[in-house]
Amino acid sequence: MSIHRRLALHLVAVLSCCAAAAGFLPAQNPQIHEYPIPTANSQPEDIADIFGYAYFTESAVAKIGKIYATGSVQEFATPTPNSRPAGITAAPDNGAVWFTEARVNKIGKMTTDGAMTEFPINNIYADPIGITAGPDGTPWFTQFNGNKIASISQ
Repeated sequence: MSIHRRLALHLVAVLSCCAAAAGFLPAQNPQIHEYPIPTANSQPEDIADIFGYAYFTESAVAKIGKIYATGSVQEFATPTPNSRPAGITAAPDNGAVWFTEARVNKIGKMTTDGAMTEFPINNIYADPIGITAGPDGTPWFTQFNGNKIASISQ
């Protein structure tokens, strides 16, 4: 093996070790940690890191869940029963959690203390599913059956 090849392999090994130490490479033996949801058969559908907590939608029971660092789970019922929460995101500039309610054609907004407000969509066939925050914090969402992309002003 040439000196150049050995130096190149050594450099790759050193850089790999540095990258692993800095957290840039995945763990060699990743483990899955599971957290039970208090409500049975809740059908969690979407999850997002929001303000350092894992928030998730529970589509079968119309709830938003929040997982704390301790692993405990808190649930918040949506104002409209059977709403089928689907997507979830944060609006980073105002501390709100936004979610879609596919079955009832609404967008929900929840404060970090659990207070909720719903905003109806003017299309009865909208079926909102996905949601994300734009660069200015405005929530954008998909209308699956409405065949549209929409946003909600704050």
